[in-house]
Amino acid sequence: MTARLVHWPEYLIEAAALGSFMVSACVFGTLLGAPGSPVVSAVPSPLVRRLVMGVLMGLTLIAIVHSSWGRRSGAQMNPAFTLTFFRLGRSAPHDAAGYIVAQFAGGLASSLAGVIVVQTADGHLQRYDVLGYVVVGAMAATIALMYPIHRAVMRKMAAAPQAPAPPAAVAAE
Repeated sequence: MTARLVHWPEYLIEAAALGSFMVSACVFGTLLGAPGSPVVSAVPSPLVRRLVMGVLMGLTLIAIVHSSWGRRSGAQMNPAFTLTFFRLGRSAPHDAAGYIVAQFAGGLASSLAGVIVVQTADGHLQRYDVLGYVVVGAMAATIALMYPIHRAVMRKMAAAPQAPAPPAAVAAE
């Protein structure tokens, strides 16, 4: 199996990481800035709401980076980081391209989700149910696409020779 096929899970993780970051930005932005939001009336100071937004987005980033998926892909989530890793020689050209395409796909997908849901002047969300159908469809498509990759990787791991276990450490007397 070529390196390009082996790294597809990491590319998809990058897309999901950036997409979830952008969706959380939309959700937190709506909660903290929409005229009809109860948070706006409860916290009237725009400065305090911006501080809360910064903290929430920082916590979101920390959660993504330290998640098992974030540790697996490197959680670069930004083409500038990917290009930096490439320039430093820490990423192969095809990996950098794969990450960047996935990052743009994740950002585009989350932006499309924001376009589907429209907020009216009175703060009500319209077409929110359509977004639910889109999310369920995307999840089904992701499962359908990831299952063959998962099976291929598991077959390759099962066929690979197992490394011998390291000798047990002898306790010092």
